[in-house]
Amino acid sequence: FLVSSSGAKVQGFVGTKPDGTLDNTGGIEDIQVDLGQASPPRASELVRFVSNLSAETPVSAPGDVQYSSSIEVFDSKGVAHQMTVNYRRIDSLVGSDNTQWEYSFEFNGDSGGVVVNESTDVPANIGTMEFGPDGRLISIDNAALNDPDNAGQSLASNPAISITGIDGGPENLNITWDLIDPPNDGATTPVFSSYISNFGSTNNTGTLFQDGYGSGVLQDIDFDQNGTMIGFFDNGLSLELARVAVATFNNKIGLKQVDGGHYLATAASGPASID
Repeated sequence: FLVSSSGAKVQGFVGTKPDGTLDNTGGIEDIQVDLGQASPPRASELVRFVSNLSAETPVSAPGDVQYSSSIEVFDSKGVAHQMTVNYRRIDSLVGSDNTQWEYSFEFNGDSGGVVVNESTDVPANIGTMEFGPDGRLISIDNAALNDPDNAGQSLASNPAISITGIDGGPENLNITWDLIDPPNDGATTPVFSSYISNFGSTNNTGTLFQDGYGSGVLQDIDFDQNGTMIGFFDNGLSLELARVAVATFNNKIGLKQVDGGHYLATAASGPASID
């Protein structure tokens, strides 16, 4: 328990929202923390690969993999898995100067149980993307990245990947592949761009990002200037665990001082307002 210098238990708001911030919707209670306690995991819901597919790559045969990139994701139980996106260049549309690529996803090295955009095709883990002559993405799964009739609007959407039948019995994973980079607010020319390109260099992936994490063990705590207790876990996560309750009074001079540096409310002070 958190105690004052006189040994009295300190009370406040206790609890953490899924986004890691303090949950102050409950009542006031004794603040208690145990070093070694576990933080709940969070299933991955978004992945991002900042990649370039070489413009010098030749067209390949069905089933070939010309480039791939993998990232570690987490299920609802906090177990880590490997998610891989594979690419191969395919024939361009007749009469088009654009370049077509096929992408496919695997989960722990297997495409079974992986579905892109609720596809009912076989295989269901495949989609396509198209790049213009300048090497920039112009469409995803045949939907234009920028609507030619409505500036600042996109007809495309980020691919949605669903994964079922995961070993260990966690919930199914529903992960968004973050491909589309929307224009900045107030941009003079609102144009959607992408985190993937088709320039004349080697295949490569720079930044990888995903928003899930496994369970962690509490290693240390600290307080910010507002009295919020921050917990630091061994998985790199920091969570707001509690906040010391602060009582304010209309007339603090009317409080009655008692032993241990404590005060009692009186009719003169008025009732406490707890924040």
